[in-house]
Amino acid sequence: MKKSRYQGFSLIEIIVVMGIMALLLVLGTALFRGVGRGEGREAVRSLVLGGLNNAQSRALSTGEPVALVMTPYDQGREDQLGRSFTLFEVRQDEVTGQFEAGQQLRRWAMLPERFIFSKGSTATAGGQNAYDQSNVVRIVVQDSKEGGRRTVEMPAIIFGSSGRVIWPTGEGELELHIGEGKVQNGIALATGADNNDWRKREVFLIGRQTGRARYLETR
Repeated sequence: MKKSRYQGFSLIEIIVVMGIMALLLVLGTALFRGVGRGEGREAVRSLVLGGLNNAQSRALSTGEPVALVMTPYDQGREDQLGRSFTLFEVRQDEVTGQFEAGQQLRRWAMLPERFIFSKGSTATAGGQNAYDQSNVVRIVVQDSKEGGRRTVEMPAIIFGSSGRVIWPTGEGELELHIGEGKVQNGIALATGADNNDWRKREVFLIGRQTGRARYLETR
């Protein structure tokens, strides 16, 4: 009786094949995560640049100051803390100098999940982080817990009727930083990237005189 020409896989061959499959699975997962992370950062750049340039363009076209207003870490809905922004027409009180929000010009936009506005260090010498400032624009909002309405203050970048930045004031390069993290109990927690290192953030530069925003390549 003749033996079959074809033999089954040996145990060693099966182990080798399984090892290769496991390695390919790990590499594929890492690649997928990398692509997802890159797409998230591209979305951040598009969203933030669009918001900044829209605010500046509206100020120019209407002849009225327009603010890009950002939710702080300690006021607002839990899922929006430190990661939402919108546009408001604003006016400045002649006596107090306080900026008051008028008409809201667009719906609230949220940064992609896992991204927040970041405070701290700047990419340029003598630069100024636009989010790292005292809350400046007064906004009347609906209070979902207590009912009625209340006034909150939020950080903002304000463009004047000429299109230039009128707030925050200063001489250094104006920057806006987006980092990976989340906000808990009014505190920003870094996740996946060090929010104290601007090289790991998405950094935007806003010309004080021109009002135009651009992305700074940090990698």
